[in-house]
Amino acid sequence: MLTNDIWTAQLCLISATTGFSLYAINLFPIHYFDLLYRCTVHLGSWKKVPVTRQNMGYFHESSIEFDPHRVRPLADGTVCVTAKGEYFQAQSHADYKSVAAEPDNEDQRRLLVSGVGRAMLIEVTF
Repeated sequence: MLTNDIWTAQLCLISATTGFSLYAINLFPIHYFDLLYRCTVHLGSWKKVPVTRQNMGYFHESSIEFDPHRVRPLADGTVCVTAKGEYFQAQSHADYKSVAAEPDNEDQRRLLVSGVGRAMLIEVTF
């Protein structure tokens, strides 16, 4: 029996692509990425604000002291000072105008980076 080499290569390529996409969807389900994205959007983020002599008075008057025992969402743009004396500004998603994350928390920052990055991967892929 004579087989066409081009047809065989196409069949192998289609089979490999289908197998890989089914395996990837099984490993990384879409609802998991959706949950990660929603968590990061509701959590928000903090941007460290450099304090200079020129803006020190403004930040000292307008900032609030962050209390980790009284967790409540803060408005977008709020400037907080931590116990270490570092200043952070709240940054929220465009649809949600509050931030529930703690300033200078590495675990929450890592979740933000991984959740948003994976959601961007989903948008590009599908």
